[in-house]
Amino acid sequence: MSSLIKYNARDLLALGTHEAEVSYGGEADLLKNFKKCKKNPHHKNFIPAGEFQKAHLPERYHDDDIFDLTNTLIDLTVRVTAKFTSTERPEYFPDTTVRYPFFNNIGEKHLWRTGTGRIWDVRKMSQEDAVDCPCSRCQASLEPVREWGQVNVITATHVIFNVDEARQSFCRIDYNTDNGSYIEIEGWGRDGSDIIEDRYLLTCVTHDIILLDRLRKSVDHYNDICYKVYKKYLPTKEQDRLTIVVSHPHGCGKRVSFGDWKERFFVGHGTTKYSYSSATCPGSSGAPIYMLGRSGWRWMYYHVHSCANESVNVSGLGWEH
Repeated sequence: MSSLIKYNARDLLALGTHEAEVSYGGEADLLKNFKKCKKNPHHKNFIPAGEFQKAHLPERYHDDDIFDLTNTLIDLTVRVTAKFTSTERPEYFPDTTVRYPFFNNIGEKHLWRTGTGRIWDVRKMSQEDAVDCPCSRCQASLEPVREWGQVNVITATHVIFNVDEARQSFCRIDYNTDNGSYIEIEGWGRDGSDIIEDRYLLTCVTHDIILLDRLRKSVDHYNDICYKVYKKYLPTKEQDRLTIVVSHPHGCGKRVSFGDWKERFFVGHGTTKYSYSSATCPGSSGAPIYMLGRSGWRWMYYHVHSCANESVNVSGLGWEH
């Protein structure tokens, strides 16, 4: 398909099936799903984040800046888990006959829906701001904390649909190996969903000031290195199609995969959707997608992993320069 063709965004919704992981038995089920995966048996094309080295990059791209970028993207990628399915989920995508994910699961108890997200921004509150922390513990306390912070995460809308789901969700940070340590922060809200683009801005909260400072530095560094790599590969973006995906396949430890983007679907006003060969699995929905010479701006409207079919994986809609 030519990139000069303009597509209707709704016509592209049928390109694949969502890749959120579903569990009725918590963490134990997620590990079982990983082991019995049919899409990527043994997950040979996924590199555990805790083991990632420069040698894992495709030989053509043994570049210090790409290595730095990938490591920073690993730092900012989180597992997103929702324990509630909102009654506001539609049966179909608007003005289509394409069924919307998890409509049939409304009302089900014990269902975990797991995907991936990327920390996009961090805000720290202090006593001087005089704003009480909105976490569940502080809301139930007579002395809510006033030194806290927001961690804003971009994920897919079909993973977190609205504020009701956000408030029964949590994000897992630093989950780089299946049996390793991690930090969990509570989802709070933010009405930032876009069904057609498949992007949701999830705000989480934490009292861990040291964590907030570390994440703030990682976000700032990612913005800088991302733009540096963008400028370096902008002149060769048609030839250099490397596509990097960092995700939590099956809700297990974070993994990195490399491939190439295959098709670019132009929708209009700088909005595009991509297909790519980088490995994904259920649990990868909402994962950040980085493409050389195409990803490189600070805005939140970047491409996230949305769905897959038998031959390729497909992003949601995103903006590019």
